[in-house]
Amino acid sequence: MTVTMTQTKSPLPEASPPGGIAHLSVINYKKLANNDPEESAKLFSACLEWGFFYLDLAFDETEAYRASVDRLKDFSIDYFSRPLEEKIRDTNDAWETFNICG
Repeated sequence: MTVTMTQTKSPLPEASPPGGIAHLSVINYKKLANNDPEESAKLFSACLEWGFFYLDLAFDETEAYRASVDRLKDFSIDYFSRPLEEKIRDTNDAWETFNICG
């Protein structure tokens, strides 16, 4: 399947044509951070109708954010490669939000 990212005037991407090309909604993080109502509506529609979108972080102000995502990815790989017995010790029923078992 080939994935292309296109920005359209419509808040929703078009249905995939036969041939496997997916048209993703491209959401601009900078516009969201500046409370742009059109970008917010586009995000809401993409989540409601499709359940996914492409988040455009291609500008300088997101460098620190992108670096923290890379650190989180490295942490996740390290943590989830540990033995199950070690991860179970981190489970606490009172912290349902952070429960990693299931």
